[in-house]
Amino acid sequence: MSQLLGRVKKVVSFFHRSTTATAVLQDKQAILQLPTHKLVQNVPTRWNSSHDMLERFLEQQAAVLPALTDKSVKRRMLLLYLKVMFKQLRTSFR
Repeated sequence: MSQLLGRVKKVVSFFHRSTTATAVLQDKQAILQLPTHKLVQNVPTRWNSSHDMLERFLEQQAAVLPALTDKSVKRRMLLLYLKVMFKQLRTSFR
């Protein structure tokens, strides 16, 4: 579980650092008619932030993958995202 949290946090942190990725995410949210929520970052001093981060990530998952596969966004984050999804699939089928 901590590995999954770490990987999701890396993806979320990437969107917080990159204005390009954030703009692409907002475009994808609009196209998919998802709420234009920002991804929530895990903060150790906030009690429920890990839950909030995962909940928002799952809510916006349909927009995150297209945003990461956009040509203007770095490719290494796509690989990290795919690792997160494979890990999530493996744990859900156990």
